[in-house]
Amino acid sequence: MSIITNRKLVIYPEKCTACMLCVLACSYHHSKKFDRKNSNIEVNVFKKEREINILFNKMKNEERQACDYCEGEKEPLCVKYCIPKAINFSGESLE
Repeated sequence: MSIITNRKLVIYPEKCTACMLCVLACSYHHSKKFDRKNSNIEVNVFKKEREINILFNKMKNEERQACDYCEGEKEPLCVKYCIPKAINFSGESLE
């Protein structure tokens, strides 16, 4: 089952391994540092339920940047570096 976060990124949480590569790639895009605090992506692992939740910040706030789909890149870096393909990119509306 896919979960649509917005018109361009599609998330398959059942494929996510919580490796955090998407989080690190996002932080590098925004700050040129590998620091989870600078990422707009949050990956939460609920061990008791064995469930993974991936959240994207759509708007900038005091703590996180807003997703700009890695403007200037060929594709969003979270998609590019997601090895299990839990995050996919589509240029068309999915709603």
